[in-house]
Amino acid sequence: MRSFVNKKQLKEFVLTRPLLVKLYRWRQFKGIFSRKLSKKIKGKNNTFTKSKNAAIIKSKIDIVGDNNTILIDALCVLNRLTIYVRGSNNTIHLKSGVKFYRYGELWIEDNGCSIVVGDNTTFEHAHIAATEDQSKIVIGNGCMFSTDIEIRTGDSHSILDKQTKARINKAESVSIGNHVWVGANCSILKGAEISDGSIVGTRSVVTKKFGQKDVILAGIPAKIVKEEILWDVNRL
Repeated sequence: MRSFVNKKQLKEFVLTRPLLVKLYRWRQFKGIFSRKLSKKIKGKNNTFTKSKNAAIIKSKIDIVGDNNTILIDALCVLNRLTIYVRGSNNTIHLKSGVKFYRYGELWIEDNGCSIVVGDNTTFEHAHIAATEDQSKIVIGNGCMFSTDIEIRTGDSHSILDKQTKARINKAESVSIGNHVWVGANCSILKGAEISDGSIVGTRSVVTKKFGQKDVILAGIPAKIVKEEILWDVNRL
């Protein structure tokens, strides 16, 4: 008989098996017949592709635009996730084993943007927003995000230089490497880069590129507070 280290591993096992998913939904969400996914899509050539063994629970897709692509790979678990797109030629790709345990939002505004989340990356809750043309958010494999996480490429509004009237807060893409752990209540803002094996401390705000791997980032704005670290999801 299979053994489980903790409740989270047990939950992952249940949510990747269709029959057990039904029983889980009955227990957790008060009814086996609750709607799994609502879709409101307006425009041309929009595609939504979901693996048969991805578990989607009380989630919704809201798209207005053309040529947008949503890909949900095998073993994903999406609990109360909202996918919101306003624009055209955008892509959202959740790779194998991505999990949103509580709820979350994947938000795209404007054109040619993308949000890509790597294999086996997990979230308690996150708002992930790519705003303004051609901006991207790329998250690597095996990352772990706590609750109330904000990741965004832009400010959604303009800030202008008073003299020249030139805009000074244009969007910039965000990159998060493999095996990164982000603590609760963190913000990762436009232009940020976090390298492999790193940790972001609770309530930190990351505003710039950190090319060094295996570091702890903390503070407002975040800076390197410890180098040459390793982390493990298990309590060793």
